[in-house]
This record gives sequence, structure tokens and C-alpha cells, in this order.
Amino acid sequence: MDWKKLLGFKTFDELVDESIEKMKIEQTKRKTRITNFNIGGRFRTLLELASEGAAEIFKLLLKVIPMGFLRYAKGVWLDLKAEEYGVYRLKAKPAIGQVVFTREGTSGNTTIPAGTLIKTETMINGEELRYFTIESAIIVNGESSVSAQIKAEEPGQKYNVFAGMISKIISSIPGVSTVSNLDGWIVEEGADEESDDSLRERCYLRWEEISQVQGGAFEFWAREISGVMQVKINDQHPRGQGTIDIIITGPEGYPSQSLIDQVQAHIEKRKYICANPLVKGPIIRPEDISITIYLPQNEGDEEVVQTETVGHVRSISFKIGSSLYTSEIVYLLKKEIPIIKHVVVNSSNVIVQPDEIIEIDQVNVMIERVVPDE
Repeated sequence: MDWKKLLGFKTFDELVDESIEKMKIEQTKRKTRITNFNIGGRFRTLLELASEGAAEIFKLLLKVIPMGFLRYAKGVWLDLKAEEYGVYRLKAKPAIGQVVFTREGTSGNTTIPAGTLIKTETMINGEELRYFTIESAIIVNGESSVSAQIKAEEPGQKYNVFAGMISKIISSIPGVSTVSNLDGWIVEEGADEESDDSLRERCYLRWEEISQVQGGAFEFWAREISGVMQVKINDQHPRGQGTIDIIITGPEGYPSQSLIDQVQAHIEKRKYICANPLVKGPIIRPEDISITIYLPQNEGDEEVVQTETVGHVRSISFKIGSSLYTSEIVYLLKKEIPIIKHVVVNSSNVIVQPDEIIEIDQVNVMIERVVPDE
């Protein structure tokens, strides 16, 4: 949208020039004695002061008017617009999970107090993420370890770390030597505050929910739960007449059982009486990608290009039911790494089913040098 054209936007200089031209016309009509419009002149200075105020109003309108439309509103303005639809931005929430504390011996009872602080190893960005135990846990006599529930110190998706990353104990606990988060440690995913794009999409879905369009309504209800990142609706009676499957992903891809349960309970309260909904995660489709990169004969660091290639391929964001075509990888790499002369994707196109989602497993990159024609 060209808002400047729509508003008839004018700059300060344009307003001054326009005012001077109008005054010259008036001078001819009324035979006024005002003839000095030079910079620094008294009358021009008065015109400039008035034009400065008008120019600031134009700038304000250019910022404010788009905020009154759902398609263009951002930030707090979008929050206000969303309220008109009865939709509110989802707040960030902290990660909750289970870790295992281990001691050296097995005799006696050792208490892990509530509020015990633990943290991750230093991450690649230099940050250490902290967590605390929600309630006390006891390593009983004869045992060497106990599981305890923890909560992230702050809300956010970044606290959904990989297994084995939480390994440091900050609080002193006599006899306890290690802590670790195992595979599947997350009970409830941490989530960032809802983005503008997600909030805007839910506002559009609100109309489908109000008009009881079945697929749109179920998607709207699923997206009302913080932590739900993607929703795919299968309303073609996948399990028999009246059934509908709601496939969701969480902040880290496959949703936790806690997130699935939350969405299921939320939808059960709102569903149509004849509907039989089932909330579930997508079928993970692991894929290995093999790529050959061709570089100029004497240009480009092979190790750097290889690292960048792996990073770009892993950065591809997949949607539920979206296939991956080799041409997409070629386009991405040629765009992001200009030094590349040619790309060959040795893997085939990955065609997925509507309830599947691609997960990149291994990325194998081979580097070849282009020999110039003699």
C-alpha cells in the first residue's frame, strides 16, 4: 500500500514551497506588500514554522493510520486491533521439565531443596541458562539419584535445550555431584511471546470460528494455547464419520504430551456436539541430505563454505505436510553463498503425506573445484 499517495503526504520543503506559491498568488490578487520570501526573511520564517508543524502531522499520520488496519498493524497497535476481535496476544511462558540429581554414595537421605539453582553449560553465544527446582526431592537411603521438577528462570523458547545441556549445580548441596537433563526431559515447553504474524492470523481465523467453519474453528481453538507453533487440520473424517484430526507442533518441533493434552482439553470444551476431535503431533520424517558444491578453482575456503552450507540447510523451516524439492535447496544456497558456481543435490525430492513433517538428520557436503575451460 502506498500510504504517502493515499494521504497526499507532503514534506517540509514541499509545504514551504506550496505556501510561498499561494502567497504570491494572493499578492497578485490583493496587491500586498509582502515580497521578501528569501531564507531568513521574517515572513518566510513564519511560513516555515507553520509548515514544520504540518510536516510533523503528516509524519504522524503516516505512522498511525496503517495501524488501524489488521493487515498492517504492529505491536501494541495490533494488540488493540485484535481486542476488537476478542483475540489477545499469547504471553511467553517458562519451560518446565525433569532433571536427575546424582550423588556419589547411597547411604542416608539427601534432600534437594526447592529453589535449588542449576544451569546449562556455556552456550555458543556465551549465555548460560538457569533453572530452579519447583519442589524439594529426596535421594532416599540406598539410592544414588532422584528426579526433580525444574522451571526456567525466565519465560522463553530458548530454555527448551537439548538433552545433556543442563549440567551445572549453582546451589551447594552436600554429597550431590551431578545434574543432567535426559532425553524427553521437557514436561511443558517454554514459549516466546506470540509474534505479530501469529496474532494477525488468529484474528483472521476468528471469523471462521464465529461462523462455525469446522476446519478454521478447530485451528483457531488450537492456536489459543501458548506454545502451539503450527496447526494442520484433517477434517475429511480420518477415523470415521464425524472425526477430525488436529495436528500440532511445539516450539521445538514435535509437541510434548502436556501441550497435546492442553490443546485437547481446550478443544473439548468448545467442539460441536457431533465432532470427535483428536489432537496429536505430526509423523516425523527424518531425511539425510547429500549435496555437492562446486567452487571456483582458486577461490573460497572449503571448510567455511561447508559449514555455511550445513547451517543454511538446517535453517529451512518445514511446515506440516510440506514437501522439500531439490530446487529449493539449490536456490537457497546460490542466494546465500554467492561464491558457489554450481550446486548438485544428490538426494531426491522429499514428498510427504499431509500429517508428516520433515526433520533434517544428516547433511553431507562435498566440495569440488571447477576447472576453467582452456
